[in-house]
Amino acid sequence: MSFPILEALIFLPVVASLSLASLPKKWTELVMPISWTLSIMQLGLSLYLWFWSNARGTNSNGYFIEKDHAWIEALAVRFHLGVDSMSINLVLLSAILTLVGLTISQNQKDRTKAFCVWLFLLEASVIAAFMASDIFYFFVVFELGLIPMFFLISGWGHGNSNYAAKKFLIYTMAGSVSLLVGMVWLSYLYKNAHGVFTYNVNELSSWVASGGISNSTQIILFVMFFTAFAVKAPLRPLHTRRPEAHTQAPTDGSVDLAGLMLKLGSFAMIRFAYPLFPYAAQKTAPYVMAIAAAGVIYTAIVATMQNDIKRLVAYSSVSHMGIIVIGIASGTISGIQGAIFIMVSHGLTTGAMFCVIGVLYNRFGTRQISDLSGMWNKNKQLSGYFIITMLASIGVPGFSGFVGEFLALKGGFATINSFYGSWVFISLTIIATFGVLFAALYLMWAFQRIFTGDPSEAVKKSEGNEKLYFYEHLAIAPLLALSIFLGFAPNILLGFGGK
Repeated sequence: MSFPILEALIFLPVVASLSLASLPKKWTELVMPISWTLSIMQLGLSLYLWFWSNARGTNSNGYFIEKDHAWIEALAVRFHLGVDSMSINLVLLSAILTLVGLTISQNQKDRTKAFCVWLFLLEASVIAAFMASDIFYFFVVFELGLIPMFFLISGWGHGNSNYAAKKFLIYTMAGSVSLLVGMVWLSYLYKNAHGVFTYNVNELSSWVASGGISNSTQIILFVMFFTAFAVKAPLRPLHTRRPEAHTQAPTDGSVDLAGLMLKLGSFAMIRFAYPLFPYAAQKTAPYVMAIAAAGVIYTAIVATMQNDIKRLVAYSSVSHMGIIVIGIASGTISGIQGAIFIMVSHGLTTGAMFCVIGVLYNRFGTRQISDLSGMWNKNKQLSGYFIITMLASIGVPGFSGFVGEFLALKGGFATINSFYGSWVFISLTIIATFGVLFAALYLMWAFQRIFTGDPSEAVKKSEGNEKLYFYEHLAIAPLLALSIFLGFAPNILLGFGGK
């Protein structure tokens, strides 16, 4: 492909943000139409790349298309991009959820221009990270992505949004310290062996696999990388910033935070940590799975204690990250396929759930479960969306969540590890499976508390405001439709590009 489509997917949102930022104040009413147009163009480019990649094979590095440009030569950092069967689906997901975020925010009247500027900058950083094949480059674009998310939470969030935004920023940047030290150390070791620095994941992984570093050094570096990515995922006990950020963020911020930024941690595990340190990955597998399984159970228990429906869903998202990590740590094809599938599925279903919660809050002025009883008789459209989204989130057969969770847990049961007996992994996977079942129970309990019983005062006051607006349908319905479609046709993703 002669057209620089990978570069275009990064720079189009940047151009969009700069164009909107320079728009005269008297043309403020054009902000949303322009944003919508540019976002649709971005989705069109992503779809074109998706179909084009699916019709061709991969190169020797496993990429459908790869671009490598010099960037910061003094630091041996390159603008190295590549899309494979994992990253191409996450790039497409990014374009979809950005458009959904704009759509659900159509009634955004507070500093609309600044809002859209930060949203496009967030999209650019996320897509750039999903296409990264250079560790240092990934580090840079991810850290840059924290800036627009910080301003989206603090500027348009609810409640104590400034505190939530600061906590999110500090926690995430603190986690990045171990990645910065680890990747510089790894590159320095490579320089001692070859005379030059590099942060190219393919070169480094080949060198490590050939015995370039000792097994003990592998384990230390793996722990440093994994810790950084576990903070980004997040994985319990490094999750505490996420529920707070979700709760206080605006609806579109929650959609992007849960649907995209949570995936960067698990993406980086698959792209960098596990390929770079195969011995350490096997050696630490039971410990990683134990942490993940404990996290699934813990967050499920904590979720049942929440009265804020948005906070409950935030804990549910953390629980899903645990299942993803179990699939990755299993080291099996099924487990990794399941992890990637959950990443896409969770982006769709949780994005839809946060849109539903946003609509619910706009209608009733509260997210407290105890204040929303009896909603079924007052708003059947919103109730219907909540039911479908809940079924998708708990992984009922027929939805995409079921496929991903089944494959990830299957990978845990099928793990063959040269250091440990299979009973260790089977036991931990069984524990995680109970966590998945528990998640279904607390979401169904939340449904019962919200939709049954006598209407609360908040629900009674919503009289005459029962029907959803067209843009609300436009934001929610496609996400649920995609989840159902992937539930019945999972090979669209599993068999992407013949892989």
